[in-house]
Amino acid sequence: EYNIKGTIIADSARPEIISSLQNEGFSCYSCKKGAGSIKAGIDDVRKWTVYVSDNSPNITKENTMYRYAKIKDKVTEEPASGYDHTMDAIRYAVTFINDNLVPLPKTNAKISVKRQ
Repeated sequence: EYNIKGTIIADSARPEIISSLQNEGFSCYSCKKGAGSIKAGIDDVRKWTVYVSDNSPNITKENTMYRYAKIKDKVTEEPASGYDHTMDAIRYAVTFINDNLVPLPKTNAKISVKRQ
């Protein structure tokens, strides 16, 4: 059973940090990565409404600067590197919730970032 309020979903590229947090008693899991996981994760996030606190200016900033990478003037399905750290964290959390806790809504609602 997961305690979602006390669960950390960490970047699987840093297993030593995950182990360290687990050794300190934190409920920490690695995010799901692999072929197609970025696009699938973005598609999952788009099905939710994401609420952002006024105390989270970095999320708001990154959301406005989030872009897709280009290869020879063609836009790809991969985010451009740079302003994607908080968006990655949101994607990791939504993917974890989708896979382990709650089924995603069956809509194609556009992602909406709202300030509380």
